[in-house]
Amino acid sequence: MNKETLFTILLLLGVSVGIAIAQQSPSEGPQTQWTTSEEDIQAGEKIAKEGTKSGATACFVCHGLKGSENLTGQFPRIAQQPALYLATQLKDYATGVRINSVMEPIAKNLSEAERKQVAAYYSSLEMASKKLSSKIKGDIKRGQILATVGDAKIRLQACNNCHGPGGIGLAPAIPYLAGQFGAYIETQLKAWKSGQRKNSPGQMNDIVQRLDEKDMAALAAYFEQVQRTPPKKVR
Repeated sequence: MNKETLFTILLLLGVSVGIAIAQQSPSEGPQTQWTTSEEDIQAGEKIAKEGTKSGATACFVCHGLKGSENLTGQFPRIAQQPALYLATQLKDYATGVRINSVMEPIAKNLSEAERKQVAAYYSSLEMASKKLSSKIKGDIKRGQILATVGDAKIRLQACNNCHGPGGIGLAPAIPYLAGQFGAYIETQLKAWKSGQRKNSPGQMNDIVQRLDEKDMAALAAYFEQVQRTPPKKVR
């Protein structure tokens, strides 16, 4: 058995393990899926529009009321992301596991209940299909290979193994990448590689060490142009 064949076998074995790990919240360990109510969604909409008396800024200022209409590419599309994923990210900002000078004070001024409410609201929205005129100059063909097949030479499994077919995400803990702004994807990959972002120590921190800057740009460019709408019920 040659090295490449052995790696392929190990890769396939690793895929199932990777998916199992990825289904867990990266920073909180095993999770159970939670159900959001209409009351949660309504309360979350109020927070998104008005902020909170405790000092959390209204979310729409950056993310828009629909969670995907800010086309600057500087803020992620969050509409229709899994609610548990969004709530977990807010908690990670609040606790410093995920560092961002804008999000950290906002998350700290939200209670756990408010984090879940605003997550429920944005998760309930449909992701807009309007494309961003990308400034990412990555190699889309290379990005597609990395996303769908992986690369045995750098011992990298395909991104879609965890992020779902076509990068549509896997609720409750894995976000969609399809249609996400490339600038945001590239920034996050670099944040993991530099150690600034630490909320996926078992998966993303290891994966990004195998990517150079060209590969990160390629993945960003590829996923941005995959205009597939995630399934409606991803909470």
